[in-house]
Amino acid sequence: MKFCLPYMMDVPMNNTRKEWIDIAKAIGIILVVFGHLALPVRMVNFIYSFHVPLFFFLSGMTCSIKRNSTVTSFFGKKIDSIVVPYFIFSIITYGFWVLIGRRFGADATYNIEPLKPFLGIFYSSGVDFWMQHNTPLWFLTCLFVTETLFYFIFMLKRTVVAVVLIAALSALGFFWVSVNGPRLPWGINIALCALPIFSAGYFSKSIFDGLSKKSLICIVICLCLFVSIVVSSSNGRVDMNYWEYGNVALFYVGAFSGVLMVISLSRLIESNGFLAWVGKNTLVILCLHNLAFTFVRGIMVYIFHVDLNVFTGAILLNVIFCALSIVMLIPVAIGINNYAPWIVGKKRLLSPALNPV
Repeated sequence: MKFCLPYMMDVPMNNTRKEWIDIAKAIGIILVVFGHLALPVRMVNFIYSFHVPLFFFLSGMTCSIKRNSTVTSFFGKKIDSIVVPYFIFSIITYGFWVLIGRRFGADATYNIEPLKPFLGIFYSSGVDFWMQHNTPLWFLTCLFVTETLFYFIFMLKRTVVAVVLIAALSALGFFWVSVNGPRLPWGINIALCALPIFSAGYFSKSIFDGLSKKSLICIVICLCLFVSIVVSSSNGRVDMNYWEYGNVALFYVGAFSGVLMVISLSRLIESNGFLAWVGKNTLVILCLHNLAFTFVRGIMVYIFHVDLNVFTGAILLNVIFCALSIVMLIPVAIGINNYAPWIVGKKRLLSPALNPV
């Protein structure tokens, strides 16, 4: 039996949508949520070596740019699908943080003036408490900058020039990190380093369609898993938000091996209703999972009197915590998709009836 839920897809339902991409996105967002919990250091290093690059890569794969598209049409779509959701979720979570969030947990000890995160909504830097109300939102503005850079490079219509520009901008990004340059707004510095990953995703749209032989896929998964473990162990923690890349070569090796591993795994799974639904709703989960954490922790502490220290380093308990947080967001995603799709950048409402995934 297929899992059924009402939903708003990233694009209208059609026969050309590749379900395995949604499954890859689902695996990625689960790793994002899981990686924000109190896990063992080695596991965190492994997840962080590729989970954010995975979303830049998949964003490149799903990005559609036509040679004859105008700047106005391009920016119109990106503002609707990225910028508007960013500001809506920023305002919602900032309001919650000001009224409730900053009075509990670690935030209660930081004594952060509310003005700083408010200005951080417009600055969009995920460090130094600028986005204490919802740090993961840094990715959205950074993605917007990355897609904008790629758009203008792509419109040059010269492959060699495009490759040189992408390499040069990436080098500039890492140079900026090496000299500890100032953080530019909207993750511009990070976007420079992410540009090669996004571009690789864009130009490999159809390559993985031919990856269908199960035995070959299993071999690829095992090899990529081995490389990812070795690289993450050698390179230490990678965190694009905090400009932690380690060795640049190892950063890209770890990123692409992890990306290939997840994509291969999604091709092996091929079809799964629940994962496909999660993949279509990654925006809601990304933007609200920290809020879900707050509610789950509150329930555990104030209702069940659980000592949250038991979760530190406990993999199984954190798996449960991760699952509860995502499940809590399912009705939220359903409500948004069916009754306020504009919040996630959608202009057309699909039928609120149950739709088979």
